[in-house]
Amino acid sequence: MARLHLFDLDGTLLPGTSASVEISRQLGLEAETVALDRAISSGLIGPPEYATQVHTLCA
Repeated sequence: MARLHLFDLDGTLLPGTSASVEISRQLGLEAETVALDRAISSGLIGPPEYATQVHTLCA
């Protein structure tokens, strides 16, 4: 089974977005990923919850 590995860039190559959002566009999961990015940026979830929810999206 193939796995999707998400990584994040510091914004120097993709200003205003993240690698995970760009990848999610290709998978049809952009809205879900943007919501997760907002949740982690605002402190509503931490990295472990983010990773768990991304894994669930891609499973």
